[in-house]
This record gives sequence, structure tokens and C-alpha cells, in this order.
Amino acid sequence: MPVSPESPRNDAPPSASASEGASTTFRETRHASRELQVGVVLLGLVITSFIVATAVPDSRSTAEAVGFVLVALGSMALVLGAARMSSVVEVDPVRGVSLGFRLGIPVWRRAISRDEISEVADGTLSMAGAGGLGLRWIGPGRWALLVRGGSVVVIKVPDGPKEYLVGTDRPAELMAALRELGQG
Repeated sequence: MPVSPESPRNDAPPSASASEGASTTFRETRHASRELQVGVVLLGLVITSFIVATAVPDSRSTAEAVGFVLVALGSMALVLGAARMSSVVEVDPVRGVSLGFRLGIPVWRRAISRDEISEVADGTLSMAGAGGLGLRWIGPGRWALLVRGGSVVVIKVPDGPKEYLVGTDRPAELMAALRELGQG
């Protein structure tokens, strides 16, 4: 669960601000790896096939068979949502920081105003260290938003949950945008 600090990074100003909107200084959407997506879909197909192959033929009535098919379709819908897992982080000088987690559709969102952020740091966090992927509770006051292991930026908030560990492929840009947000 601990975050491993990394060596200091080059915190150059974000280069994508002009192309991503007049006020947004940083925006990143991360998706689960292709391998994970394929694996989850295959697992879902196996589970759905198992439900249909074993439960439907043994059904005592048409209503029961329809019920099993609906359960199978529901489980496949959940699996497809998990395969489309993504996280979104946006830093805006007016609105502050927006964190989001999606399973094909928005599932969770947290807005953090610029005044709420007390400190930012960078580090790494593995999937095992977070206890899995997605939006993870990793201890009292600590949440991880991780769709792949690797670099994270820690956003410390004095009230509510104390830390958000946000996975990113562009840690230097995110750190620079957060530091710029704190100076504005």
C-alpha cells in the first residue's frame, strides 16, 4: 500500500493546454490495458456461457429460463463495463481538480477546489499495492484511482479523505498543472 517516492521529475509547464481548451491546463483519460480488456471480456464470455449452458436446460419453466438468460446478460453487461474501465483527471484554474472513474459510464466523480489541496507529491503504485484496479480504498483516508500500475500523483486534502493517489501517464505535466493551480 505505501507509495514509493521517485526521483525528482522535470516539472515543465504542460504542453497540451492550448489544444485542450481555453481554461483547462491538464486533462488525461487513461484506459485499462488492452490485455486486461481482452482477458475480462473472455472471462465474461466463459461465465455467461456457463450460466446459459448449465442453468437454462435445467429450468423448470420458461420464466425461470428467461430469468437465467437475463442474469447471464446482466453479468455480461457488467463485464463489458469493467473492460471499458477508465479514469479521468482534469486540472482547471477556475474549477480546480476533477477526478472521475468510469465503467463505460460515469460511476464516480470528485471535484477538489484549488483551496482544498494542501500538498502534491509523485510516486509509483502497483496494482498489487492498491489491492487491484479501479477506485480503491487503500487505508483510512486514502483512495487510489488506478486503471494501470505505474506513476501516481498524490493529492493531499486536509478535509474528507486525506489523499487521492491518481494514476497518470504524464506525471510531470500533472504535477506542473497542480503546482500552477496552487500558485494562482
